This record gives sequence, C-alpha cells and structure tokens, in this order.
Amino acid sequence: MDKPAVWTMDGRQRPAVALKLELLDAETEEKITDVAEVIFKRYGLNGDGGKGSTNENNYVTSFDIWGSNGKTYDKLLYSSGGMSVYQMELVGSLLKGETIVSPMKTSYKLRLCKV
Repeated sequence: MDKPAVWTMDGRQRPAVALKLELLDAETEEKITDVAEVIFKRYGLNGDGGKGSTNENNYVTSFDIWGSNGKTYDKLLYSSGGMSVYQMELVGSLLKGETIVSPMKTSYKLRLCKV
C-alpha cells in the first residue's frame, strides 16, 4: 500500500477500508512493526447473508494480521459480534492521524503509517 488508508469493495459487495498501521509498544511507543488491518461490512450491500438480521450493518476486521516483521497478530481493533461504536470511533481517530491504544490488546498502540 502506498497510502495509509485505502477504500475498496470486495466481490461480495462488501465495502472495506484497509489501514496500514504502525504497531507500537504502549509503554515506550517504540515501533514493533507495520501491520495492515482490514475493516469490512460483514454482509454485502446486495443483501447476501444478513439482510434483515440484527447483524446486517455490522463491521468486522480480518482475523489475523501479518506484520512486516513476518509475525502474525490477533485482531487489534475488534473482537467479536461486530464493531462497537467506540471501536468505530477509534478508527476515525486513526484516520485523523491520532495515536490510539488498541482496544483488544492494551499493550499496543496504533497509528497510521507515514508515507
């Protein structure tokens, strides 16, 4: 990715945004690695799957995240059941250039990569 945030639509008509993030140690703010977190609508805009269900407008993230250091990390922005309002607000904070504490793993901080 040559930009820190990219919007796309997958083949199932699910809007998504990919964020290229710096993963930091929460205490020292030392950079650990770069990661990419993909946030996408759980069900497609075409009504595939969740049309009319309570999960119809849920947003979720990828299960595993690969770091540029070759290691995998658990989700950093979301756990299960759809992203909460708080978690979505954190994504907004990232897009504004702020550094946040991961809501899933408080020993990490996240910020958009500089390009």
